[in-house]
Amino acid sequence: MISWQGSTIFRYRSVAEHERRRATPKALAPQREGTPVSGLYMLDTDTCALLLRRSSPALLDRIQSVPLEQQVISVVTLAELLYGVKVSSRKKENRVAVDALVAHLKVVEWSRDAAEHYADIRADLKQKGQLIGANDLMIAAHARSLGATVVTNNTKDFKRVKALGHENWIG
Repeated sequence: MISWQGSTIFRYRSVAEHERRRATPKALAPQREGTPVSGLYMLDTDTCALLLRRSSPALLDRIQSVPLEQQVISVVTLAELLYGVKVSSRKKENRVAVDALVAHLKVVEWSRDAAEHYADIRADLKQKGQLIGANDLMIAAHARSLGATVVTNNTKDFKRVKALGHENWIG
């Protein structure tokens, strides 16, 4: 079980189970657009920040109800979280929290397939005049390339992306 500041986030029965869950999910094989991988969830930066602050009981409940091996974050989200640590007034405390989070979630590297999805999504959104933030665009492309569902509180932007599943676990 992992906790910091008295709040349990992730549960596992043993170190062996923890290591098994950290192993690369089989679902991470590249997928074609429109063929989602059942049950893989990519938490976006906003969701991770809310999780770290423990500010949403609904989010904490949902995180604990979904098997850990089905929860991933993009390396883009990790970069944003680490940037947040660097500009924080509580660098040490926030770094410990981010390290604890990523110790239990698979951080997925960006692939060439994600780059292809990025180009397609950006071109489509530009043509429609509906561009979204650069990092959200990269996370959307990454999730779509894996057939993952983005977990976000920012459904307004992510719903603009064709063939991308998104859910709001905040409540």
